[in-house]
Amino acid sequence: MKRFIVLLSAVILCLILAGCSGSQYKKATELYEQGNYAEAGEIFSKLGNYEDSADKANECKYQKASALLQNSDYDAAKELFSALGDYGDSADKVKFCDYKKAEKLLADDDYDTAKAIFSALGSYENSADQVKECDYQKAEELFNQEKYEEALKIYETISEYKTSKERIITINSKFLYETYGDIIDLLDNGAWFFDGGYNGDYAVVNRLTFNKEKATVTPITYDGNGKNDGTNQLYTYILDDKEITLMKESAKYRTIPYLVKNGKIELGKGDYFTPEEVDAGLQGYWDNHEVSFLPIVGLYEGENIYYFNAGKLTYESATRTNRRSSNYTYFGPYTGTYTVDKRGLTTDLENGADFLCGFNISDNQIVMTDGGTPCNPCSGFKGKDGYSFH
Repeated sequence: MKRFIVLLSAVILCLILAGCSGSQYKKATELYEQGNYAEAGEIFSKLGNYEDSADKANECKYQKASALLQNSDYDAAKELFSALGDYGDSADKVKFCDYKKAEKLLADDDYDTAKAIFSALGSYENSADQVKECDYQKAEELFNQEKYEEALKIYETISEYKTSKERIITINSKFLYETYGDIIDLLDNGAWFFDGGYNGDYAVVNRLTFNKEKATVTPITYDGNGKNDGTNQLYTYILDDKEITLMKESAKYRTIPYLVKNGKIELGKGDYFTPEEVDAGLQGYWDNHEVSFLPIVGLYEGENIYYFNAGKLTYESATRTNRRSSNYTYFGPYTGTYTVDKRGLTTDLENGADFLCGFNISDNQIVMTDGGTPCNPCSGFKGKDGYSFH
């Protein structure tokens, strides 16, 4: 009988405890549903192995950590997620807390601390790019503060990121200007033409100009359709007391000797020409004698003579299309003007033939071109009755 009473008491106690546990479980569930994760989690933890209380306790901690994360309390959220170990995606959330904290630090201009966190995250999300962004933003801040040496050291470590390459060029240009500002100013105000070889049937004249950061080479051709400017090629440049070196990326494009005389800069050794030098080289008479066979017309023979004289341009021509006859048709003389400047040669002839005039550079000499064909110097006009075709 005594044993029976003990067993009955134990059963009754279990029933009482079960009832209490059920009541507490229900209360904790209601608190959880109300978003009171801290109090609910405390109750679930005390319930131990009752039902799924242990799992519910972890879920409460997870939701509390998520709320802290939502409120940007990244350190507190990380601490809770860390305590949860491998529960759900808690391990990933630990990294996410670090990532978001680093993002905020970056936005608040704390570049070094943000970089340290992104670096520790390794390959998580785009942390590697964010490391570069931290460096870039710090370099930008130093650049805007005119702390160019410090900025340059950072830009050079991320030279392919965003505008770092352009910043490197700008800073190096500033350093170069500190030493060679007078030379760079002379380059910035000028233009030079040099031999660009051939593009198909037509000679190319390269135009070279400078600003404080880059050199620009523009290929120019004069053909039967007039003057044609090609695509600008941009180069960085460095210089010393004797030479200018144009660079494309890290490759050397060309080295140009220079000399400063009487406040003017001379490039090359007779192979680079200023607009004034091109103008001087064009002065006088130029002749182009052509013989060709044209569809429908047949044999064509013509001669064009141009006279460049200090801004004035005069032109005459004669053509023959009947090989059996020495008779020809004379045109002219036509007058107009011309200019040679940074753009090249520009002409304005009254007969509309100005688009034919151009120039190239051959063997370090200025040569007038007529529709892209090199002309020869001559002694003067032949006049209406002075032409002879054979």
